[in-house]
Amino acid sequence: MSRAEYTHVACFLFHPSPLIAHPSSKLPISSRGISLQSSTIAPTLAPVYPYGMSALLEVQDLRVEFPSAKGPVTVVEGASFTVAAGEPVALVGESGSGKTLTALALLNLIPPPGRIAGGRVLFNGRDVLGFSPAMLQAFRGKEAAMVFQEPLSALNPVMTIGRQVTEAVSAHERVSKQAALARAERLLGRVRMTDPKRILSAYPHQLSGGMRQRAMIAMALASGPALLIADEPTTALDVTVQAQVLDLLNELRESEGMALLLITHDLGVVARAAARVYVMYAGRIVEEATVRNLFEAPAHPYTRGLLRSLPRLGRRERRLRAIPGAVAPPGSFHASCAFAPRCDRVDEACRNSVPALLQPSPGRAVRCLFPLDPPKEQVAP
Repeated sequence: MSRAEYTHVACFLFHPSPLIAHPSSKLPISSRGISLQSSTIAPTLAPVYPYGMSALLEVQDLRVEFPSAKGPVTVVEGASFTVAAGEPVALVGESGSGKTLTALALLNLIPPPGRIAGGRVLFNGRDVLGFSPAMLQAFRGKEAAMVFQEPLSALNPVMTIGRQVTEAVSAHERVSKQAALARAERLLGRVRMTDPKRILSAYPHQLSGGMRQRAMIAMALASGPALLIADEPTTALDVTVQAQVLDLLNELRESEGMALLLITHDLGVVARAAARVYVMYAGRIVEEATVRNLFEAPAHPYTRGLLRSLPRLGRRERRLRAIPGAVAPPGSFHASCAFAPRCDRVDEACRNSVPALLQPSPGRAVRCLFPLDPPKEQVAP
């Protein structure tokens, strides 16, 4: 192997995950690791699921709002999406786009004074938003569970990991303390904790970020949910631990047969762990596609901007191509396209009307009056 080839491989090992995961990036790797042959990252993408699969989760026209001095402010507006049983789906967007509030709404956990102002959240055909408190308690954790952002904040700092995992086990099953503790130890082993018995007596601050995240995943898996919602599961983790957590989530999804909804701002996470993706901007779904089609042929200018901002090998630029401006504050774009102030394709019509969500083909949707030119045919999964 020449010195130039060795340098290229080393660059693969240490660059950030968005660079590694972009399907169009050419790197000397195979789907299992390092190789001397140049290839795309396509083999590492999650499998594509058929759109004919019945929906486990179906969100219809979801609206979330918060009160203000000038009246209610809508922060999630008309969000609609589906997740099939066993399917990995990503909801991606910048900070402030409404992703986490959408995820919380799925479990009816919007913090006051916010409220769910409209829409339906159907889980196996039942509307979660109509559940009684007792039904919600039985639903959360048992049928749908969530891994919250920032495990150090989500975990109780004065309770051991063992006690917190056993509480998750006992919440839906009548088991003895000894049986719950044994289950907790098995769950910690299931998420690849090297010494589960020792971890049981540890406190959150005594664990690394990756280990805390694994503890959160173990708690979420305690009752065998059909849907796991992972909100920014790799935030603040180094690249190696990010890859381990994503691989763990996919392994658990496949072995347990559960669906996975990833909430993230990281397109590297999307490429590595999802089959389909919904792009969210300022509380609205602006694009839906398979991961491959999204990376190869984005239809919305915002999606294209996100992809252009990623670093890539072989592209010699001193500065990354950032999207100008920032996400507009909620309530400032009620009768217009929220992306119009930052868009390079903006027209007067964009400032005077809200684009409808168009579906040019099955499994493909875009909310734009002037979408990017679609490919002559859909990119094969």
